[in-house]
Amino acid sequence: MESERNPIASTSPRAGHGDTSKRRASRIWVPVVAFVVTVIAVGSALYSLNRDAIPDEIAGLIEYGDLPSIATNDAVAYSITPPPGGQHALASLECGRYTIPVEDERAVAALATGAVWIAYDPEIEEHELENLEIFEEGEIDVVMAPYPDLPEPIVITAWGVQLYPDSAEDTRIASFMRDYLNADSAPFPNLSCRDGVEIPGAAAVTPTS
Repeated sequence: MESERNPIASTSPRAGHGDTSKRRASRIWVPVVAFVVTVIAVGSALYSLNRDAIPDEIAGLIEYGDLPSIATNDAVAYSITPPPGGQHALASLECGRYTIPVEDERAVAALATGAVWIAYDPEIEEHELENLEIFEEGEIDVVMAPYPDLPEPIVITAWGVQLYPDSAEDTRIASFMRDYLNADSAPFPNLSCRDGVEIPGAAAVTPTS
């Protein structure tokens, strides 16, 4: 049974042998060099996510047109995996990092609030998973969860749009997050999935904060 259209609830160098002054100098410069390398690495990562540093256009972006946001208590037979919009549950799931699959209907309800859904193959390599987590950490309105039988190992979804990145290091993911996280194109961008429903087996979820 359908309800109202806006129902969503809430490598380190080593010192050489020989003159001791050279060894002392090495001890001084090693941490300095390590610090500089770390700063450069972190700065590069942050720069890559800066709105002015990543491409404006997202190659390979799939757009699905006008999707009706209709809440329902019924199970929905989606034609796209994972679904990028359409009918959804009355209440969103609570956004965060999940280690178990989540309900499509509640995830779509999260998309309706402007969330981004990072779905990945449960058999994805560990380093890929760790790189994906970079995009979830510190973000309130992101759902990240395994999803069996995906069309590709990683699928990034927001309301009405979807991306199949080549890997977790694909720079298009940063562009997607820039353009579609909390975007006005979502039906209810002023709401948040941070207040959503906890999924059964809540111990398996670590919500963002």
